Amino acid sequence: MAKLVGLNRAIELTRLVLQTGFIKETTPEGKKEVFPKSLCLLANAESGKTSIIEKFSNLPFVHYTNDISPKPFVDFIFPEIERGNIRFLAIPDILNCIEKNKTTRQRTINLFKSLIEEGIDNLETFHIRYSPNKKVRCGLITAITTDSYRDIKSEWIRNGFLSRVIPFSYSFQPITIEKIFQAINKQETETDTIPTKIYRTECEVSIPYELAQRLNAIATRIGNSIGVYGLRMQKNLMALCKANALLNKRKEVTEEDLNNILQISAWINYNFNPI
Repeated sequence: MAKLVGLNRAIELTRLVLQTGFIKETTPEGKKEVFPKSLCLLANAESGKTSIIEKFSNLPFVHYTNDISPKPFVDFIFPEIERGNIRFLAIPDILNCIEKNKTTRQRTINLFKSLIEEGIDNLETFHIRYSPNKKVRCGLITAITTDSYRDIKSEWIRNGFLSRVIPFSYSFQPITIEKIFQAINKQETETDTIPTKIYRTECEVSIPYELAQRLNAIATRIGNSIGVYGLRMQKNLMALCKANALLNKRKEVTEEDLNNILQISAWINYNFNPI
């Protein structure tokens, strides 16, 4: 793999999102369940989005695919999600799945919306029926180019898909582009030290109220930018803090975990800030 220049934060966030697939949360009914979060990388073409996702594609609980057709997806992937063998779908370009006719696109997005949020307990669509023994839920790791995002943004806001994913938008400043050219000319390969290991034992991680409260302003700002309150984003940011704690072998979020998420939050938005 070619060297990923300037993308440490994006790689780090991807790992944090994947770690949420093993953190138990309490449901309104008092049950302990895992709620994997979802991530969408947004940047220009040639910005390393696919390479970031590929970096984690060999994890056994990640199903990597370039496209999804409804029937084989329901027939073969859903049962593996139900068994807990698949916890994330990794799709390097989500437009491959939705750039079809309008009806199919809407159905596919609706399927993703349910799959990554409340879960699917009964499905009757695409002329397909599926009734699992328990809700089918998984996370989504995907990407889209800047221009494509701007074209589809309004539709995603209307149908609620955008509020369900954690965004990471970025652009390259000239010095970063120069470093990338240098890496290409020297034919450097990936030697990045950010690990891809995920702790795969399900467990609970707590977060003190006062630390969670300090995320409110960020969640509200991100939510307001897409016309929502930011309530889902608050849950997402808290989950990232918990994931950071777990990756550091802690069962309670500390100031250190919060500060790391606050630093990454410079790109958890739709502003395409330079890196």
